[in-house]
Amino acid sequence: MATIEASLNLDHGSDDEHHGPDLYTNDEGHPIDNLSNSLTAGPCGPLMMADSLFLETMSSFNHERIPPRGVHPNGIGAYGVFEVTHDYSQYCSAPILSEVGYTCRVFARFSNTIGDAGTSDLAPDVHGLALKLYDKEGNTDFAMTSHEVFGISDPMKFASFVHCQRPNPCSYLPDQNALWDFIIHNQEAINAMMHVHSHEAIPNGYEHMDAYACHAYKLLTKDGKTTYARFKCKTNQGLEFLNPKEAAEISGKDPHYFRRRLYELIQNGEYPSWILEMQLMTLKEAEELGYCYSNITLAWDEDKFPFHEIGTITLNEIPGNHFEHTEQAAFCVDNLPCYIEGHQDPAFTGRAFAYKNAQQYRLGVNGRHLKVNRPKNEVHNLNRDGHMCIYNQGCEPNYYPNSMGGPQIKSKCKPTETKICDVVKRYKSDTKHQKIQAGEFYKSLTEEQKKVLVSNLAGSIRPTRKDIQKKSMDLLKEVDHELAKRVEKKMKEMDLNPDP
Repeated sequence: MATIEASLNLDHGSDDEHHGPDLYTNDEGHPIDNLSNSLTAGPCGPLMMADSLFLETMSSFNHERIPPRGVHPNGIGAYGVFEVTHDYSQYCSAPILSEVGYTCRVFARFSNTIGDAGTSDLAPDVHGLALKLYDKEGNTDFAMTSHEVFGISDPMKFASFVHCQRPNPCSYLPDQNALWDFIIHNQEAINAMMHVHSHEAIPNGYEHMDAYACHAYKLLTKDGKTTYARFKCKTNQGLEFLNPKEAAEISGKDPHYFRRRLYELIQNGEYPSWILEMQLMTLKEAEELGYCYSNITLAWDEDKFPFHEIGTITLNEIPGNHFEHTEQAAFCVDNLPCYIEGHQDPAFTGRAFAYKNAQQYRLGVNGRHLKVNRPKNEVHNLNRDGHMCIYNQGCEPNYYPNSMGGPQIKSKCKPTETKICDVVKRYKSDTKHQKIQAGEFYKSLTEEQKKVLVSNLAGSIRPTRKDIQKKSMDLLKEVDHELAKRVEKKMKEMDLNPDP
């Protein structure tokens, strides 16, 4: 299978020039005579600081690791192709939604959310799918998760939401007290927690997972029409989930199960694929919804707003190097093409800042120059220099406007105008509709699925303090009285018959 480097036609010399293993060189390309022994004054030392090869090798090793992602650190990536199969030009003029047969390259990164880089793939968690479509008019990114709702709608809470799921800062052990203490004080999270503790918690591999971009997007046409949309990736392999016992058994044998399966499928030519879909909502329907349509802790009713197929994503190529591609890949929710806009709600705006800020911390200000992040079309703007600049735009003028032949602004679309007339203050998050949707989710489950949810919730709440247990039960009663009773009963059964 061709590597990424081969597809880019990088010229490293013809076959006539070289046969057999490559010549080992230092970082400047000079051949070296020894990589097994340091330069020392005598067999017992001391080490000579004149040993530039040792200094280069050790320094390179010390700087191998860049700051990890704050969330989604444990990831695996693959390249593929996106093909548009349906025309939605009546709603949007972007090629990825309007030109049937249009194809572009795509990079996908699957991940866990909370665990460290060495965490088992099978740990119960929200799983992520980040997509980068190398569109002809610039990169388009979607940052998706395995559940259709998120835990918070106000980005001010994001750090606390992540911290409460990480190990205790003192003992560095898992701390369910922190998780449920956060939830009872931020009850908008209960809708997402129902999904996280349900049978959907652990997919049977990334290829059997759906993924949702929880945000509401604005679709625009050339004549100014606006429609709201939410995007989803629907697996073509079918949804499959593992129960905690199955997951623990597999994890004990192969903690890299998800990553191994994805790579083996691609290596064997059994290319996994997903259908990119979207829900559509008119401006009038948004006004009549009864709650804020852009709230990411709430789902859109699929009966009223069904999903429509856009195109197919097929992953067919393993990156030539994990660090170069998967680890250095940088995504941002507001990397969007002309005629698609993110909604200006707090979650989207906060996330847009956080993603770019995090990538600049990890990769530097010029991380966008890296091969995996570079758009297909050429970039021309005023951004110059900075740490590790790879493409500095030659002699083009670095100011605007100018009469020196610099790039000109000729965009075919402009951002929509938004009229805002409201009071600026710190608004509390709504919790009413989240509890309603959480209750509806519970009622929609089969009896077997309800048992899984009850068992997982009981196992999660049981280790907490008595006062947190009580408040958690009170919250579950607001979701569904039957659910709360069953969870309480299950916790008592666990107390009488603890796991060996």
